Amino acid sequence: MELEDVERVLDSSSTYDSLIRFHFVYSDINGDFGLSESDTNGHFAFGEDFFYNLFAYMESYENDSWKSVPNPFNNAVDIHFHERIPPLVALGEHNEVTGKIELMIPARPLDVRLDTVRFKFQMIDRALNKSSIIKTKEFRFKHP
Repeated sequence: MELEDVERVLDSSSTYDSLIRFHFVYSDINGDFGLSESDTNGHFAFGEDFFYNLFAYMESYENDSWKSVPNPFNNAVDIHFHERIPPLVALGEHNEVTGKIELMIPARPLDVRLDTVRFKFQMIDRALNKSSIIKTKEFRFKHP
C-alpha cells in the first residue's frame, strides 16, 4: 500500500478545514484482500484485532511528542477511522489484484478540534499479512 495523494477539503466558506481525502494504491499478490459480510468469526469477529482490514489512526502533537487521540465519549479507546474493505475477487481465486482506495477523514472528528495531527495507515489481508505502516506528514488544521 502506498499513499498516492492527499487533498485538504475546505468548508463552503473556504476558510476552515472540513476533511482530508487520502488516495491509496495497493497490490495484493494472492488476491486475498477483503472481508465479506459473513466474515464475522474467529480473527474477523467484531471486537477482535482483525475485524477491520484497513486501519487508520489519528495522532496529535502535544508536549513535543505524537500521541493517540482519546475518544471524548470513551477515554478507554482512541479515535480511529478503521474500515472493512470487501473482497475484490471471488473467494478462492488467487489472482493478483491492484487498485485504489479513497478514504475521507473529518478535520473535527467527534467535534475534537486539534491543531496539529498526522495519520497512520495499514492494510491486512485474509492471511493476516500486514502492509508497511504509512505515516503522513503533519497537518495543521484551521477550525471555526
